Amino acid sequence: MKNWQFENILKYKKKVNKGLLIFWILFVLVVISYLLFTQLFWVNVSPSIPLGIYREIKFKDVKKGDIVVFKMDENFEKYSSTKNIKNILTVKKIVAVYGDKLEVQNNHLFVNGEDYGEYIKGIERAKLNISKDGYWVLSKEKYSLDSRYFGEIKKKDILKKVKLVYKIKI
Repeated sequence: MKNWQFENILKYKKKVNKGLLIFWILFVLVVISYLLFTQLFWVNVSPSIPLGIYREIKFKDVKKGDIVVFKMDENFEKYSSTKNIKNILTVKKIVAVYGDKLEVQNNHLFVNGEDYGEYIKGIERAKLNISKDGYWVLSKEKYSLDSRYFGEIKKKDILKKVKLVYKIKI
């Protein structure tokens, strides 16, 4: 092969490599822009649900096992050390719905026989019944501000549904 042919091949490869690099950079920028502007992400650092990055997903209905975002109202404030929490958005997992069995045994709260930790004595036992449009959000984390404190949340209070996309391992 002649020297000038070899040089032309090298120039062509450099152009192709430069073109591919520019393509991939643009592709990554487009994907990142799409993710940032079309879907919202949530970062959870609370041990009440797995640590990680969550993505909002569209929903019509919610069911047991879903992780939801809901707005705390002034009724929740008496259970929190933080005051003026009525506009705080909270992320929790739905563990009980209408028809599920909630009971207290040996000072522990059970949902359909599964232990969810210490029962908070402040809740009236009448609140252990779930209404048709109610959901219990619970964590096995002892100090999680959840339905053990404030009872059920209503469907109207649920603003978003999220899904874990990246779990942070510590």
